[in-house]
Amino acid sequence: MSASSPTWLVPPERTSLKDDVVLPFLRGLEHQLQDPSLPLLVASADPRGRVHVRAAGCAAVTTVSMITTLFPLSLAHPARTAAAGGGLGSAKPPQDGSTPLAARFPACARLVEAVEGTPGVAEWLESGERKERWSLWPSYAPDEVRRQAEQWDRE
Repeated sequence: MSASSPTWLVPPERTSLKDDVVLPFLRGLEHQLQDPSLPLLVASADPRGRVHVRAAGCAAVTTVSMITTLFPLSLAHPARTAAAGGGLGSAKPPQDGSTPLAARFPACARLVEAVEGTPGVAEWLESGERKERWSLWPSYAPDEVRRQAEQWDRE
């Protein structure tokens, strides 16, 4: 399976991507985030109240954000969940029928919220500078990802 393949977002490749790559990644990240013996991915606030995000936390959130773009219904991004009536950080199904990331991977959803809510990152997200496109491959164009997700992203 490769993003260069025109069928990577269509079953059976899509199913394999989710079952063999995405879900094991999210389960592993969830476990790491819940293990108190492992280092935090988001550091605590400094004396001036600024939260410092570690590089590993940013990398993890970038990956999770890409996953929620590919699977917007079965692994809905926390911000999308809130906008659809589920409430930020909520595991409650929103009114649009999507399954919140927090329902299956609550620690992952909290990490996304923590990183995307930090000053600087939050302003960047609100500015609209964040691009939808994650890759230059034509099969990962935002409209193609959205079209395939609408057709195939089901539980």
